[in-house]
Amino acid sequence: MPHDEELDRLRTEMNGAWEAKEYARRQHDDAWDEVQSVQSRNGYRIESLRAEHDRKFDQMKAAYDAASNAFLNGDHDEAARKSAEGRSLRAELPSLVSERRSLVEECKAAQRGLEATRDVLKDKKHQFRLAKERFDDRKAVLEASRRDVAFKAGVQHYGHDVKVVHKDNKTHVYFGGVGRPDGAGHAHYVLDEFGNIEYRRDPFQERGPHNFR
Repeated sequence: MPHDEELDRLRTEMNGAWEAKEYARRQHDDAWDEVQSVQSRNGYRIESLRAEHDRKFDQMKAAYDAASNAFLNGDHDEAARKSAEGRSLRAELPSLVSERRSLVEECKAAQRGLEATRDVLKDKKHQFRLAKERFDDRKAVLEASRRDVAFKAGVQHYGHDVKVVHKDNKTHVYFGGVGRPDGAGHAHYVLDEFGNIEYRRDPFQERGPHNFR
């Protein structure tokens, strides 16, 4: 396929989009690992704190109920003791709630980070797909042009082993060389802007005035 600056630009754009996509994928993978790590680290502690809070809340309620019953039965000392026990248990509850909320928020923050990287990755995949489509479209146009030139030159039977170069309103066609279309012993045709062959040198043919049409 002939050298084409636009194809080079689109290839660079596509490669950049691919690198951005892969970077976004690594960021997403890291965020996923962080979510798993945080949930593994905090999950058991969150459940433990919830259970401890419920247990102490039930104990507090039982202590206040016992204090109320003792007071009604005239046992003021027992009522005071149970009331103090209830207050002590109630004082422990806020710290349990605070720690549990902090751990839950840490899990939520990690999840939000994962969702953000997922959105970025989705966008980068889309950008890469568009860049690749633009590259493939340009490549297809050039390939069609190359085939058209090869057909006009009558060398379509060489298939992909044809190199086409556009220069100064002329189209240069190389084929049949050793190892590559323009390798040793290659043929060289030149077509004018109307597709007429004005120079023709077949494989391994000597150069000379006879090549001009």
